[in-house]
Amino acid sequence: MTKMLEEGQYVYVPAETLMFIFNEGTCATFSKCHKIAEPSYLMFLRPNENDERYYDVFYEGDVWSIGSQLVYEAGETNESTS
Repeated sequence: MTKMLEEGQYVYVPAETLMFIFNEGTCATFSKCHKIAEPSYLMFLRPNENDERYYDVFYEGDVWSIGSQLVYEAGETNESTS
């Protein structure tokens, strides 16, 4: 199920979520990986253009990709329902 998120909307990302900066043109390999230590609200940018299983978000000055199943609309209270 695709979430209805808009560019610039803040989304909730749980602690321990892995984020990736993928190599250009693919989601098969990445150049950076980071695990978020604490739950965070990040700015949603778009679905990843190379793989719809990922969403692109803005984090600390870079565009990172996160598995779409780990991104929740701000205000959602039950992470297991997405």
